[in-house]
Amino acid sequence: MDLNVIDLFSGIGGFSLGLHNSDPRFKTIAFCEIDPFCQKVLQKNFSGIKIYDDIKDFKNTEPAFLICGGFPCQGFSQAGLQRGTKDDRYLWGEMFAVIKQVKPRWIIAENVRGIVTTQDGLAFDTVHSDLESENYEVRAFNLPACGKGAWHRRERIFFIANLSDTNERDAQARCERQRRVRKESEGERISSDASSLRETLSNTSGFRLSPKKRDEELERKRFSFKNNERGRSEGEHATKSWWETQSELRGVPYGVSTAVDRNRVNRLKALGNAVVPQVVEEIGRAIIKAEFING
Repeated sequence: MDLNVIDLFSGIGGFSLGLHNSDPRFKTIAFCEIDPFCQKVLQKNFSGIKIYDDIKDFKNTEPAFLICGGFPCQGFSQAGLQRGTKDDRYLWGEMFAVIKQVKPRWIIAENVRGIVTTQDGLAFDTVHSDLESENYEVRAFNLPACGKGAWHRRERIFFIANLSDTNERDAQARCERQRRVRKESEGERISSDASSLRETLSNTSGFRLSPKKRDEELERKRFSFKNNERGRSEGEHATKSWWETQSELRGVPYGVSTAVDRNRVNRLKALGNAVVPQVVEEIGRAIIKAEFING
C-alpha cells in the first residue's frame, strides 16, 4: 500500500528523502518548488515526479496520505527583518489552502525557531488554529539537527498534525501545549502528552548542552574525525557515521546530491534552506508507528 506524499516548498528534496528512508510505503506524487536550481536537483534525484512551479497555482486531483513542507522562513529568521506575517514571502495561507483541498491524514510543516516568538507567536498560533479548524490535532516540536548527532544545532519547529476522529476542541490543553513549545524555544525540552512521538523524536541531549560545553564537544569531534581520517583506509570508510562522511565546510545533507550544478551560491543557498533528512526520517517512523502499530 502506497502512502502518497505531496511535498510543498520542496527545496532539494530533504522531506521526501527522509520519508522514503523511513518506510518504503511513502511515495511522493508531487513536488512544488519555485527555485530553478532546486528543480534541477529534484529532477535528477526524483525523476518522473511532477514539479509544480508555484504553490499559488498548485492543483492536485490525487488523494494524499501526507502533506509536508517548510513554508518560507524569511519573515521569522534572525538573518532577516522579522516582519513575520507581514513579509511578502509568508505563505502559510497558501500551504493551508492545499491542505484544505487535499485533506491528508497527516501533515508535517516546518519553520525556524523564530516563528515561536516573532509578533508574539502570531504565526505559530495561526498554524495551530488553522489546522484545528479543519479537525486536525496538532503538536509542535523543536527538533535540532544535533538531536540526530549533527555538529550544529540548526533548531527547527516541526508542526505535526493528524486528522482527528472527533470534533471536540480543548482550548485549555491547546494553550498549555503552546506554552510548553514557547519554553522549548528558550532551551527547555518539550513535555508533550503525545508520548510516542516524544519518545521517538526528542533525542535532544546535544541541544541541551551549554554553549561552552557544546563548542567543546564539537571541537572534540572535529579533532577526532581529522585524526581518524589520516589513518583510515578506503575500505574502512564505510564504517564512519553518516555525519562524518560529509564535508566539514559545506555541510552536505546525507544522501541529497546537489552536484547537478557547480554554482556555489546556488548550492549553498539550497543547502541552507534544506531540511535535515535524518530528522524527517525519525518523524516518518513515528507516524508509521502511530498509524499502523499503536493504532
